[in-house]
Amino acid sequence: MRKYMLKAALTITLLLAAVLSAVSVSAEGNSYMVSFPVTVSNPNNNIPEDTTFTLIIEGQPHSPLPVPSEITAEVNGTYEFEPIEFTEPGNYKYTVKQVAPDDQKLIPDTKIYEIDVTVIRGENGDLEGGFTLSDNSDNGKPVSISFSNDYMKSSNSNTDDTSSDDTANINDADNQKTPSTGEPLSPAFGGLIISGALFLLFLVVRNNRKNTEAESDE
Repeated sequence: MRKYMLKAALTITLLLAAVLSAVSVSAEGNSYMVSFPVTVSNPNNNIPEDTTFTLIIEGQPHSPLPVPSEITAEVNGTYEFEPIEFTEPGNYKYTVKQVAPDDQKLIPDTKIYEIDVTVIRGENGDLEGGFTLSDNSDNGKPVSISFSNDYMKSSNSNTDDTSSDDTANINDADNQKTPSTGEPLSPAFGGLIISGALFLLFLVVRNNRKNTEAESDE
């Protein structure tokens, strides 16, 4: 009798182990995980290197979030939130945005991305899913999450450039208007000067002659 009871206990133990093993494997198949990479860029390479941005992912109620839900990003780089694990079928909505530092010269990308995640239970009982991506811009449907930032040029440099251009234009105008003193006069211009001088000399001589005749008559 005792031997029979030992065999029965051993059989029950093996059955329980088999059931627990089956539950563990099923639990692995009953979750769906997804992560979202984010790219931050400065195409003009004009943002100070010590500038940092904050990437934030937010979810609607009952939408699981990665931990942490905020990432500190540099001027250029690709970052990724920790994978989000879903254990129940459903529709889950998220937004991803970039928060820029307080710098008046910074021109940050203000797009807000919306992520719609759909999780279903497949034919084999495992959870399956996918997601769609959209944003609040007019650039069409995005294929990835990316933020492109820019930086204003210094107003002083613009003023200096404008002043230099104005000075150059003034100098060019002066050069065009003022003839060079080292260049020889044209023959026509020289002849005109000689003719004028001769005419003045003629007037002076004639005037002196009239004065002499008038004095002789007296």
